Amino acid sequence: MKIATQWHLGDLDGDDDLDAFVANDGANTIWLNDGQGSFSNSGQSLGTNNSHTVLLADVNQDGSLDAYVANYGQANVLWLNDGTGQFSQSPQMLGNLDSYSAAFGDLDGDCDVDLFVTNYSPALANQVWLNDGTGQFTDSEQRLGAAPGYTPVLGDFDRDGDLDAYVANANTDELWLNNGDATFQLNSQSLDTDSGFGAATADFDADGDLDIFLPIYSGENGVHLLLNDGTGQFDERLNILETDAANYFAALGDLIGNGRPDAFVTSIFHTDGNGIWLNQLNSAQTITATHSSPTYLGVPIVFTATASSESSATFQWDFGDGSSGEGTTAQHVYQRCGVFTAVLTATHQTQTEVATITVSVTKANSVFLPVVLR
Repeated sequence: MKIATQWHLGDLDGDDDLDAFVANDGANTIWLNDGQGSFSNSGQSLGTNNSHTVLLADVNQDGSLDAYVANYGQANVLWLNDGTGQFSQSPQMLGNLDSYSAAFGDLDGDCDVDLFVTNYSPALANQVWLNDGTGQFTDSEQRLGAAPGYTPVLGDFDRDGDLDAYVANANTDELWLNNGDATFQLNSQSLDTDSGFGAATADFDADGDLDIFLPIYSGENGVHLLLNDGTGQFDERLNILETDAANYFAALGDLIGNGRPDAFVTSIFHTDGNGIWLNQLNSAQTITATHSSPTYLGVPIVFTATASSESSATFQWDFGDGSSGEGTTAQHVYQRCGVFTAVLTATHQTQTEVATITVSVTKANSVFLPVVLR
C-alpha cells in the first residue's frame, strides 16, 4: 500500500476546478476533480521513488501547471503537463539525491519560476536552480549551508524587493538573503537551534514585515514565533507556545475573522493530535488592503484601502519595491517580476494601524503556486 507524503492542489486539466497531484513513497498519482468535489484516479503512475515534496508551477510558460517532485535516495524529477493533466518526464534531474523539500519562486526577477532545493544529507548543501523561461533549469552552483535542510520558505524578509529564503534545519536554522540576482548571502544572525520541519511565514504582529512560525518536533517541543524587525533580523523564540507534541507542519489563515493570521499545526505522531493556535494580537484589524487584478509586469495596479468605520485617517502605501503612494486608492506599476509585500499604514490622530497584502507580479499568462500544503 502506498503512503502519501504530500499532496498539492491545482487545475491540472484546464477545466477550472482543483485537482490533486499526490506524492507517495512509491509511484505518484494524479486525481482529477469532476467539478463537484469527486476525484477519480487518472491512471497515471509517475515515478517509483520515495517522494517527499511536490510543487506545482507553470515552468515552461505554456499556461498549464507542471510538477516538480523532490525525492529521497534518488534524483528529483520534473514532470511536464500537456494541458490536459497528462504528464511526461523531463530529462532534467534537478538534484541528485536526498532532497527533502523545495520552493518555487522568481529568484532573479526575470519573470519565470526558479527553484530553491533543500537537501537532507549533511554532505549535500542546498541548491538554487535557475529557469531560462522555457522550463530548462541550470544549477547556479551555489552550495548553501551544511546542515540537513528540511523546509525552505521564500519571502522578502529584508524588504528590498526580492525573495529571500528561510531554511528550517535539523540544527540551526538559516536565513539566506537574496542580492537581487539569485545569489544568496547568509544572514549573520544565529537562528533557532531546535529541530523544526515546516516553517511558515506571515505578518503576525501587524508591523508590515514577514515573521516566521516554526513548529518544533525535537529539542524544546512547541511552536517558536520569530518576529522580524523589517530588515531580516528576528527576535527569536518570542512567545514560545508550549506543548508536549512533536509538531510537524503548519497551515496559516485567518480562522476567526479578525484579520490576523492563525495556524493549524500537525503533529508527527497521531497520539499527539493536531492543534489550532489563535493569534491574540490585542485588537482586531480595522483596515484592509486590496489590489486590482491581474498583477502583470508593466500594467497599472490599483490599491484600495478600506476602513471598518468612517474616520479621518490618512493612508500611506509602501509597495515593497522601494516605491510609495498615498490616499484611499493608489496606482502603481511594477517594473520587476516577483512577490512583493505591500504595506498600508493608516494614521488617525496619534494612532496608527498597519495592513499588508502580497502582490505576485508575473508576465501575462504565467502562473505558479507556492507550496503551502503538506
